[in-house]
Amino acid sequence: MASQDKKTSQNPMALINEQIAAHSFGNLYLFCGNEQYLAKQYLKKLLTEIRPDENSMNYTHYVSEKCNVDAIISDSVTMPFFDEFRVTLVEDSGYFTGSNDKLKDAFENIGEQNILIFYEMNVDKRTSTYKQLAKVGTVLEFETPDEDNMLKWIISQFAKDNLQIQRGVPEMLAEIAGENMLNLSNEIEKIRCYALEKGTVTLDDISLLCNSKIEDKIFEMCDAIGNHNSRVAIAKYNDLVALKVAPMYVISMISRHFRILSQLSFIQSGKDKKLPVKDKAALIGIKTFAVNKYLPQLKNQTTADLLKKSELCLSAEYAVKSGKLSDVHSVEKLILSLL
Repeated sequence: MASQDKKTSQNPMALINEQIAAHSFGNLYLFCGNEQYLAKQYLKKLLTEIRPDENSMNYTHYVSEKCNVDAIISDSVTMPFFDEFRVTLVEDSGYFTGSNDKLKDAFENIGEQNILIFYEMNVDKRTSTYKQLAKVGTVLEFETPDEDNMLKWIISQFAKDNLQIQRGVPEMLAEIAGENMLNLSNEIEKIRCYALEKGTVTLDDISLLCNSKIEDKIFEMCDAIGNHNSRVAIAKYNDLVALKVAPMYVISMISRHFRILSQLSFIQSGKDKKLPVKDKAALIGIKTFAVNKYLPQLKNQTTADLLKKSELCLSAEYAVKSGKLSDVHSVEKLILSLL
């Protein structure tokens, strides 16, 4: 039976590990935060422990436009068929960017053997839907680790294969690959495969395999897209392909890029235009220095134009998740549609 205890935790990873160890789970979860890699990893870890087979009638997965409130509510009270739990996963529904009274009211009526999980990267904590879930369920907010914990995490990834690392490797890798943990994970995997036989990771290995920040290349590609420079945009995308960057990561970064531009455009066109740069950065959730990188790209683009481009990005993500397009075809189609 799923636990009825309502828990909050400053460390969502520790909470999930505790529940898995005790095999005692809540009925209602919300995975959110700015660190998608960790959120995805721990969502997978939780699901592996509690869910029946993916093809079982006791597991339902709703994504984006296929999310239907009535169907979700029905699943959350339907008893599992010859299984311990009935699991319903709702991904990128958008129900936490505004209030949804029907869904909010259903949170207190979830069946004892039902587990309802939301995975949402866009969450407005001011909405009644969020507040009700936080009251009766478990909010797991994943944030990018601070520098010390990030370096420890990098070291731990190499330690899994008993790889020795030269002094300065974690710092150099973090500097080159950036703060995004999915990006870092991809780079670590590439280095791990290269260094596995020799048993040591050196600074030379990092220089050889990670010669430039992937995020910088993505920003340059997005900059070219914003300036309608198809030659540069396609060249930068080909660089990313050569670096074996996952297409879905490219889509998510393009989506993030245009979401930030939309938010900055809205600020620049309103009463907050005169705010200090650091305050604008805080409103959007980016570094202060990054604001000056984004501002030139607002030229000749209205907020409405940028919002339409953000919608194209969401459609590209949905096309992959729903199986309509492969990740490669979806990212290529997206880039061409944005030029």
